[in-house]
This record gives sequence, structure tokens and C-alpha cells, in this order.
Amino acid sequence: MIYLRIVFQLFLAVTFLFSAYTKAIAPGFFEVLLEQQGMVPNRMFGAWATRLIIPLETWLGICLMLSFYVGFVLRFSFALLIVFSIQLIYLMINRERGNCGCFGEMIRMSPLESLGKNVILPGVNGFLLYDEGQNIKKTMVYLGTVSFVICYYHFCVTDTNGIQRSGEKISNIWSS
Repeated sequence: MIYLRIVFQLFLAVTFLFSAYTKAIAPGFFEVLLEQQGMVPNRMFGAWATRLIIPLETWLGICLMLSFYVGFVLRFSFALLIVFSIQLIYLMINRERGNCGCFGEMIRMSPLESLGKNVILPGVNGFLLYDEGQNIKKTMVYLGTVSFVICYYHFCVTDTNGIQRSGEKISNIWSS
């Protein structure tokens, strides 16, 4: 069980570090993307948000990699993933089909694909909190609520013809 915990913690750490790295190599792209998605009113606020998100993800990754403040970091990263998921749901409601920017320009993901990623990561995070002996009931309530909202939105609210499916090229969507 200890090896699984180490692997999951390193997986989560590498994911945050990679996400920060992909945004840091082209911060201007992420600034413009935040503005185009309506997350910030102008590019100046996009620059501030970018320069807040990149170090935050880097800090989370380093703390998880080196096992510093693991209980706090796991709770904080869980909350951050929920916030990012809410942002992705907002993008899906607004019919955004392009790159969500989660991994910069390096890995292009639609909001739906990224939301799938954000369902897996809190699950890993929840396992680590459970294994840490933290308050699992609260974590499971959060995870259950997020899963319910995502499933409800996907099956009851969305028009699946308007949302990019996994494996489908973006150019195919725009040409139809």
C-alpha cells in the first residue's frame, strides 16, 4: 500500500509540475486564452492570473514531490481541482470547443477531455487523503458532489453533438 501511495503522490506532483511548465514556456498564450474564454476582463488581469497560477501549481507539485505539508497540500489541491472543474463546466456551457489551456499549447485538450482528467485527479487526491488518515468523509462528499454535477451536466444538460468527443480532431468540428 505504501508503494501505491508513493506512485499516486508522485503522479499528482508530476501532473502539477508539468501543467505549470507548459504554461510557463508560453505565458502569453495562456494570458490571451484566459481573456478569450471570458475568465478575465483584459490581458493585464490575464497576466496577473497567469503569474498566480504557474507558481501555485509549481508549489503544489514541489510540496507533493518532497512530501512537505502533505495534508494541507492535498486538501488545497483538491479544492483547486474543483475550482478548475467549475471553470471547465462554464466553458462547456458557453460551447467552448478549443483548447482549454490546462497544459498550455503542448497538450491540446477540449474542456470535456480536461474535465475527465479533473475527475481522475481528485480521485487520486481522495485516495491519498484517505491513506493519510485525514477526514475521508468530507473528501468523499466533495468527490461525490463533483461527480454528480459532472454526470448530471453531461447526461441531462448538454447537447453531445455540440461538444468535442475524445479523439475527434478540432478541425473536424469547425468544418462541420
